[in-house]
Amino acid sequence: MMEKHTKIRSFSIRKTTLKVLDEYFVTSGKRSQSELVGELLDFALEQKRNQPETEAAVSDGVIPEGIYFKWHSSLYFNTLRHYLYTSESWFEVTLSGIRMYDESEEYESLVDKLRELYGEIVRKRHIKSPQGLFLARIFMRETRKDEMKILAVRIKATQSHIERDIPVCSFVYAVTLVDVKSNTDSKDHFYLDYHSIQVFDLREVGRSPLRTLVAKKKKLAPINYMYWMPVSIFLNKMLVIGVKKRSLSDNEISLVKAEKVIMVKTQEISKKQA
Repeated sequence: MMEKHTKIRSFSIRKTTLKVLDEYFVTSGKRSQSELVGELLDFALEQKRNQPETEAAVSDGVIPEGIYFKWHSSLYFNTLRHYLYTSESWFEVTLSGIRMYDESEEYESLVDKLRELYGEIVRKRHIKSPQGLFLARIFMRETRKDEMKILAVRIKATQSHIERDIPVCSFVYAVTLVDVKSNTDSKDHFYLDYHSIQVFDLREVGRSPLRTLVAKKKKLAPINYMYWMPVSIFLNKMLVIGVKKRSLSDNEISLVKAEKVIMVKTQEISKKQA
């Protein structure tokens, strides 16, 4: 009976892809790799059939200029260039000695730290700028808006030790302010997925295409992403954001609208070597 529904084909597959496939098969629960590959192909072909021609035409090519512009125009500090001494859009925030009682501890500790930093600006009414007082007032007003979000990308995370069965960790974040309205409420066919941001050591970049690096890091090639776009180099790390199809991004958009602090935790926690 199976012969009526199947046919043997021989294909060449990249070794990196085959390795990811083998790892995924172990956890997939499928009876055979043939069954798994068949389902993956069916899914990919269905996605291609439902993909608009305009998306299909650009999905593997050069990233359109409009996508870059969407990102850079959303960075709040880019609108303050004539006020600031610095050209930086990202700033370092560090948490040390955080006892990880549960998964929410990191987020709550970061929010507390950001409140503390914001409080310093409010009390001192000063930012390093030729017009510090005026800029502080602008900053206070703009950050209260619903569409203005704090984007905090975990750059480094280290578990230093365990204290009474509780892991104690330190974190380093790249932090910026983004106006998400033009991204979340847009009619464009793409969505800049903040939560997908990946962090790569600069020594990794250039050895393989970004899509391949992401697939290796996530152990499975992410589907539904049209591009992986570099957005910053910070502390010798490259930050890369996934550009996703808007039609498949409802959950991600809802989450961003509900959060004031968008925490990105794609960088795993490493254990400090004794």
